[in-house]
Amino acid sequence: MDHMEKNHGMCWKFDGLRELVDYADIHALTAPRPLQCQNGLLEPPSQFYVPLARQAREEVRTIYRDMDRPENVVLDVHREGHVIDLPALLYFLDKHLQ
Repeated sequence: MDHMEKNHGMCWKFDGLRELVDYADIHALTAPRPLQCQNGLLEPPSQFYVPLARQAREEVRTIYRDMDRPENVVLDVHREGHVIDLPALLYFLDKHLQ
């Protein structure tokens, strides 16, 4: 949560959030439904960069494993920065919304 509270959108800043949960806890609430997170290799370390995203994905995947759906959580690591990897998103949506 340190990275989400600094230099990031206001959606992560409200009273009491930090004391109750961490980033992975919030995303685990999606389980067992499909979840794709995306992080770019050019995301600076001051933001939610790839090593932190991989750590969070493993924490979230634990919950998905408990629900027998580990394949439903995906981390798309792409070569850019804080942008959407549209081809990967469209593939994910096509796969899970068919």
